[in-house]
Amino acid sequence: MTKLPQKSRGWLFAVPVVMILWVIGHFSGDIQLKHKSASTQSARPSSTTPPPTSSKPAPSAPPTLDWRAEAPPYPSDVLVRAYQSVCQGHPVRSAARYTGRQHPIVVVGGELGGWEDEIFAAEPAGYPWPPEMKPTTVASVQLVACVSTSHVADPSCGYYTRESDGVSGELRRSHGVARMRMVVAGTAALIWEKTFVAEPPYCNSVTNAEKGPPPWTMKGDPPAFVQATSPDPSEYVRRFTTGPPRAPIAHG
Repeated sequence: MTKLPQKSRGWLFAVPVVMILWVIGHFSGDIQLKHKSASTQSARPSSTTPPPTSSKPAPSAPPTLDWRAEAPPYPSDVLVRAYQSVCQGHPVRSAARYTGRQHPIVVVGGELGGWEDEIFAAEPAGYPWPPEMKPTTVASVQLVACVSTSHVADPSCGYYTRESDGVSGELRRSHGVARMRMVVAGTAALIWEKTFVAEPPYCNSVTNAEKGPPPWTMKGDPPAFVQATSPDPSEYVRRFTTGPPRAPIAHG
């Protein structure tokens, strides 16, 4: 029997080993590909699986303000709390946009702070207020009428003697001043402002109405535009309830 050289015998053993390793590697790779394909398919949503549903409840409608409420919370209190910061320059981002031709208004401060009382006093007297001055929801408000009132001293009436006890003292007097600013609720932009001045009170003799020690001070009535029984209550608020939006102006 012819013996093969040492080098040839090495090749005879090497070739089968290489083939066996190739077969094992190919088989292993095929298994990995099949496993990857199966994993990918299992990760895909089934065409019969229904889409996920949201667990969030549907948004509810905003509560309606009842302008005939006979117990708290009263509409004006709710609205003033929601929008009083606008008068200090802080916009309410949840307010309605200042657009369209109807502009619901909130009145903050001054004699009209609780303006449903003014409405009830005016409407029976034949001076109905427009619906825009009675917003039905907090979020519907577009404008805020910021009213501030004060009294300014007038020349003294001189010295008088109180009839009840003969006490003498100076009788001072002052007249009412009101400033109104119309401000956009959502931006705090000023679109109009005006100062109203009332007539000073007349000097008269001191009666028992003047209490306490002198000097006594008579305060005049506020300007007519904040009186419910004036011919056109809040005329300067009414004019902003309808019409095209106005452009902002510079603060005075």
